[in-house]
This record gives sequence, structure tokens and C-alpha cells, in this order.
Amino acid sequence: METYLIPNLDFNFDELMYSKIDINGNGGAGKVLQREIKIIDHDTLSNTQMMTCRHANGIDWWLIKQGRVNNRMHKFLFTKDSVYNYGTQSFPGVEFSKWNNGGQSMFSQDGKKFATTCRGMGKIFVADFDRCTGMLNNHQMFDVDTLSAHNPNDTTQKDFLTEGLAFSPNGRFIYVYMYFNIQQLDL
Repeated sequence: METYLIPNLDFNFDELMYSKIDINGNGGAGKVLQREIKIIDHDTLSNTQMMTCRHANGIDWWLIKQGRVNNRMHKFLFTKDSVYNYGTQSFPGVEFSKWNNGGQSMFSQDGKKFATTCRGMGKIFVADFDRCTGMLNNHQMFDVDTLSAHNPNDTTQKDFLTEGLAFSPNGRFIYVYMYFNIQQLDL
């Protein structure tokens, strides 16, 4: 009798932390100044789907963190001296994640577009991103085609689980990768 270990795919991720590091400390090797500073605590977060984008000022950074099985994105602005919580932004009628152990968020190279996908949804969320305010606007949901899994032993097997994505250099296309296929989405 064979035994299979099945991972628990439904565990909670409920806090997000960062650390302050002096990159010039310790002779240039870096020195941790503060460790595990909580910026989110006791919330339901996606285990995947977190991305940064440089602020329009060219100095600071935005951090977008996905909520889990809800329609929210947590937004933070990291400056040289502080971290500012810009709260959440919700998208009515949008469900971001189903199975919480695969997925990816990404900004276009110019930071003007944001996209995310999560395993099991078969959808891509795309929105315009304002690098000054951190607002996501004009969101759209795109369905990803179900394709053949190319299994010669089972030609009925289908590939429908989105895993990740990437923008083309000019931001016009999004490349969505799945288990067995890569699809191109023309924005």
C-alpha cells in the first residue's frame, strides 16, 4: 500500500513584516537595525502575490500585497525613514485567489500597469497604476483559455491553472504561464 503526503493548501498567512538594515554597516556587509517590524497583523493574506514598484519621485517604493479570497489589495509606501500604510483598495465583484499556493503579481517596466493571477482562478487581473498616489484604476479581468496539457497518455487532460505572469518590455503583452502552456494576452 502506497502512502502519499498531501500538503495542507489552506493555511493562514496573517502577518507581514519588514526589517531595517544599514547597508553600510558592518564594514559594508550590512547590519540589521530592527528585525520583524509588523505592518500587517491578524489579517487574511495571500501566500503569494506581493510586488514593489518605484514611486514616481524615483526614490521611494510602493508595496502591493494581495488579500486572500477577498477583493482587497494592501498598499504601503516605503520611504528612507518610514513606512506608510495607505490602507486597502477593494474591487467589487473580483475574486483574486482560489488555491493559495501559487500565483504572481507584476508591474510593467514603466510601472504604469499592474497585473496579478492566482492558481485556480484561470483569470488575470490588470489595472492602471498611479505611481504618485498608489491607486489602481480602470481594472479589468481577463479569462485565460483552458488548453490541452499535452499528455500523450491522457489526451483529455486540460491545463487551466495559472501560475505566474510577466509583462513584455513595452507593456503591451502579458505572458501567462501555466503548468504546460504559456499564453500571450494582448492588452
